[in-house]
Amino acid sequence: MKNSKFKLHLNLSEFFEPIDSNPTLEEGTEIMNYYNNCVDKKVHPKEFEANLNPCLIKGDRVHTILTYQLGYLSAVDLDKYKIMYDRNGENHYDMIKRDNAKNLENYNYIKNQILKY
Repeated sequence: MKNSKFKLHLNLSEFFEPIDSNPTLEEGTEIMNYYNNCVDKKVHPKEFEANLNPCLIKGDRVHTILTYQLGYLSAVDLDKYKIMYDRNGENHYDMIKRDNAKNLENYNYIKNQILKY
């Protein structure tokens, strides 16, 4: 039997509805493709953030980067991911649900205290 590799791709549209931004269908597709390509390549969140389409603004941008940061940590350093898990409650959804104040706090914490970029 052939051993196949599965790649996990995140369809952001399943849990993310832009509130502050109004990306076109083309921009939304570009963002999802960029997100998934970065997941596959384990691109550092600093680089992901620097090259993220500027059509995402305010809370939408923070939420997208936060979900990427968390995915990156879960893929490359489970101990650092666990810090965020313990800090945010008893399930993974608590870390990614839309809450602009909490999302910004978690984004800044990961950026400044965990990944230091």
